[in-house]
Amino acid sequence: MLITAETQSSDPVNLAAEIARDRGIVVVVGYGRNGHRAEALLRKGARLPSLTLVWSGAYDAAYEQKGHDYPIGYVRWTETRNMEAFLELLTDGKLDLKSLITHRFSIEHAHPAYD
Repeated sequence: MLITAETQSSDPVNLAAEIARDRGIVVVVGYGRNGHRAEALLRKGARLPSLTLVWSGAYDAAYEQKGHDYPIGYVRWTETRNMEAFLELLTDGKLDLKSLITHRFSIEHAHPAYD
């Protein structure tokens, strides 16, 4: 189960506690509300993976400003390695980005396009 809710309410996690199956996995993304019913999920044997919204190298001046990378044994997918892998797939023609484009608008029509 994946929860991506922007709310101060604990209702999404409480609902997950009610409907999660035995030994289910509940992933909560970008949700920092305390007081949810994690204990109800844990009693079911549910796993609650811990996520972070901070990427590898964030706030590290050596990484962000000087380009020093982390060893692959510590951090498999740094921002740099992610971009390199993406560009390699793109260069090899293994990504179909054209199917992601459904409409094109001139800059003058940007506002109506969002509407």
